[in-house]
Amino acid sequence: MFLRLYYIFQGFFHLFLSKFKELRYHKLYDERLNICNSCEHNKDNICSMCGCIITAKTKSNSHCSLHKW
Repeated sequence: MFLRLYYIFQGFFHLFLSKFKELRYHKLYDERLNICNSCEHNKDNICSMCGCIITAKTKSNSHCSLHKW
């Protein structure tokens, strides 16, 4: 009985952590995208400095070539 409750609690805990991480990454993506959207090198969602697709790069583990984020 206690083992079953332990596994149920553990499942809810992991679900909560995964949702928390997801929210944190969405916030990071939004912050990066806002920086890129206000950048003078943003030309139709492509960076004129490095040639990356901005929406893809802001979601990755990469960094800005201009060191803005």
